[in-house]
Amino acid sequence: MPFSRTRTGCYTCREDGYKCDEQKPFCGRCIRLQKTCKGYGVRLKWQPLQGLSKSKRARNTRQQKEYSNDETTPTLSTTRYRLVAVSALRQTIQNEDPELSLATILMLQVSDRLFTVDSGVDHLSGAKAIINQAGINKWNSSRASFLLSLCSYHDILASVSRGKSPVFEFDGEFPIEGMESMKELTSVLRIVGQISRMRDQDAKHLDAWGYAIEEILNELDQSEGTMGDVEHTVQAYRYAAYIYLYRVWHNKGAPDPSALKYARSCLAHLSLVAVGSPLVSAQVWPLWTAGCESIDVDQRQFVLDRIDAMYEARHLPSLRRIKQDIVDVWNIKDEQRNLIGVDNVDCIKAILRSRQREADLT
Repeated sequence: MPFSRTRTGCYTCREDGYKCDEQKPFCGRCIRLQKTCKGYGVRLKWQPLQGLSKSKRARNTRQQKEYSNDETTPTLSTTRYRLVAVSALRQTIQNEDPELSLATILMLQVSDRLFTVDSGVDHLSGAKAIINQAGINKWNSSRASFLLSLCSYHDILASVSRGKSPVFEFDGEFPIEGMESMKELTSVLRIVGQISRMRDQDAKHLDAWGYAIEEILNELDQSEGTMGDVEHTVQAYRYAAYIYLYRVWHNKGAPDPSALKYARSCLAHLSLVAVGSPLVSAQVWPLWTAGCESIDVDQRQFVLDRIDAMYEARHLPSLRRIKQDIVDVWNIKDEQRNLIGVDNVDCIKAILRSRQREADLT
């Protein structure tokens, strides 16, 4: 006579409704009946799409289509690590250790950017709350400087992908990854943040902001002298900042000559940095910005080849998404140029509308 199902027996006995003797590695009943013992342990049972809301169901279906060929999609281990991180975050907040709390929040932010986990949590606003709660005197160590610079980096690039102002308003200078040689890149990033803030400005103030930012970018020109990976990366960011500025300021992009010129210069600097360089990890945004404004076939092929090479070197799933996003933007922009002869397509807004998510720019 069948017994009620148990939670500890093998899966074969549980499915059959019989009591299991829980012998390892295969239970006695399965051996006696010559059944395939399906083993023990925990299985995940995913919620069917029919049980979700209409909007959630549509988003999940879209993500499945986007990532169906991606062997690097989130796994059970990813989910488990996120749960551990959240648990650690709760403990550090209770123990009033702001550096550990901020480090955990940044881990969650990076995880969301890499895997586009729909956590529904604004990690950057949480980071801001931790920073403000601790007070400025708590952030004077080298570790704190590194964490604050990382917050600022993610915040600024998130402001671009969201089409909104940055969350933070840092007054000090926080060298990226503690490298003094990266101060110029930090300066360009701050300019990018200022351009994002232009989106919230009254139209009558836009020209004043635009001209001031344009002048600062002009002063960062390093066309003379020997350049290394850092200098090439800084200049790539600078030219990408020009493109971003004119898009926000005048909604002007390719085939405007200035947009094409800056896109060409940006890609030229990126091409001079070897894919194996650590700096390449920070080059997604300029590659995206210049790539989306490229019309030339050779330049577009360089962008695709560059992303493929970056993926082969790092295997970050966000790189596959950014590649598909760029191709989608090209299709949208090409169609509009063919119809009306001009391009007023904001690349970020195009992805927000078509994908219902932000572009992965970090």
